[in-house]
Amino acid sequence: FLLNNELTDFSFRTHQNGVPIANRLEPGKRPRSSMAPTIIMKDNQPYMAIGSPGGSRIIGYVAQAIIAHTQWDMDIQQAINQPRVLNRFGTV
Repeated sequence: FLLNNELTDFSFRTHQNGVPIANRLEPGKRPRSSMAPTIIMKDNQPYMAIGSPGGSRIIGYVAQAIIAHTQWDMDIQQAINQPRVLNRFGTV
């Protein structure tokens, strides 16, 4: 017997505006997840391993840190500490 909170990762509404919600709860279904553990290889060697907490913001957090470190030559701690700019709901 196992107790966990994975059901909270589902949407409990099944439809919105008459359209089925993709992350609705159904038997045998896994919830959508934004987990993005990432390993970057360089010259066939592990170069960087990164992940983040943050729910639906995880993908943006990980992407920004990777870009800052690999493209802008920030030290990894600076890349992680930089302010985040995310837009999940439309144009800015």
